[in-house]
Amino acid sequence: MATLLFLPGTLCDARVWEPVRAALAGDWRGVHADYRHETSIAAMARQALAAADGELIPIGLSMGAIVALEIWRLAPQRVRALALFGVNPAADIAARRDRRDRQVGAALAGALDVVARNELAPAYFTPSDRHPALAELVASMAVAHGPAAFMAQSEALGGRRDYWPMLPQIDAPTLLACGEHDLICPPEQHRRMRALMQAARYTQIPDAGHLAPVEQAEAVGAALREWLHQLP
Repeated sequence: MATLLFLPGTLCDARVWEPVRAALAGDWRGVHADYRHETSIAAMARQALAAADGELIPIGLSMGAIVALEIWRLAPQRVRALALFGVNPAADIAARRDRRDRQVGAALAGALDVVARNELAPAYFTPSDRHPALAELVASMAVAHGPAAFMAQSEALGGRRDYWPMLPQIDAPTLLACGEHDLICPPEQHRRMRALMQAARYTQIPDAGHLAPVEQAEAVGAALREWLHQLP
């Protein structure tokens, strides 16, 4: 049986996927990848590929979903299927790069916790009474990474390739999923991807923003379980 390979996003660790992994553990073996200090998406993908042997089902969130696309590019023979949550397959743009550079500068000056709480977390979730606890998790993961990892991941994102031309080539069954209120990688972007891919399915997670596996872990776990059991 293929191994579920859980891939975290920027400044995120295993905690973003752990409730989902645990919910699927009865039926599937799952491992978490850690590539926090790699400075390119390709290096992240190679590190992730080394986390488990044999056939894989990469399950990525945000930057982790970009890593999942790179895993398919590097080793399609090992990819049984793909699950991409909150993904932007495009190359970086100057405005995003400039914003990350400013945030990295603040982190290097000792304000990583402030950046995570005041800038990252508000963009990741829907406004609700859950937000303070979720912002605390985002800040905790960011501080655990540290400014050097933030700088490395920003470099990787800044140098990533444009994956849009590759999408029609992907023949592995693919789950495209995103939060209903994802402002960073909105639903219409995922629907556009689905139209280009050979074997893609789109699922929208209600009452969730960009970090849907954190905000709605139960719904994400249910969507993954249903999709996994329908794989041919």
